Amino acid sequence: MEIVAGVVVLLYVIVALLGTRGNDAIAQAFARQHCVSPDSIFPRQFAMCGAGDPGPNGVRSALVKESTNTYKFYASGRRHCQGLLATLVLKNRADLLGWLLGLFFPQEDLLEIEVYV
Repeated sequence: MEIVAGVVVLLYVIVALLGTRGNDAIAQAFARQHCVSPDSIFPRQFAMCGAGDPGPNGVRSALVKESTNTYKFYASGRRHCQGLLATLVLKNRADLLGWLLGLFFPQEDLLEIEVYV
């Protein structure tokens, strides 16, 4: 019985590590594609992109990680627009039970964009 419990715990840890790493990779790809490079859509449309204080190189962090599957991006500095909040809600890849339920009830990654006028 202890062996089964040990295997389940080990499997849970492996899924948690791989799922968190997978969601981080997806979020960073989103940031590279749409938020970071000067020719991306958000930097072209807004004067300030990212969240938090600028780092030593003068660049703000593009995404704020709220949980293992939720990331936020903020932009402001456009006429007639107070700001934009983009929330990237990814599949819960870091949860073993959620991963198993996802096999039967598929979920999709979601991008919610709120524009404050």
